[in-house]
Amino acid sequence: MVYLTILNSLILVYLIISYKSKYHLSFDKESTFTNNNLLGYRISVWEKTENCWSSRKFSVYIPIRNRKKTELHEEVSRMIAKYSKQQKLQSLSSKFSFLKTLDEVKQFETDYSVVDKKIVEKLVSNFIPKNN
Repeated sequence: MVYLTILNSLILVYLIISYKSKYHLSFDKESTFTNNNLLGYRISVWEKTENCWSSRKFSVYIPIRNRKKTELHEEVSRMIAKYSKQQKLQSLSSKFSFLKTLDEVKQFETDYSVVDKKIVEKLVSNFIPKNN
């Protein structure tokens, strides 16, 4: 409900400013790359300079979904559906190589055990915490 109130207020401001003004509002929809899931909306105020809309003065982002969770879910679904056993091994190994703490390893295990439980268990069992 709060988002609708904010959006309504912004539209009113747009209508007031739009007539022969040096400002312009733009509404952009942000979505994920692969499945085009809606992540949120970006509302920007642009200032007109020398016959072009070139200077962004203000921007508001209204989130609809959590970007990290949505992209993780899409990535896991893509791995399950399209990757071969070797591709799964390489992809999971490369992601696992960046982990430094036990908390990160536990999160990795919960997120990616759906893809291939044996590979994930093997990676987690051989984990040595990094001191960097």
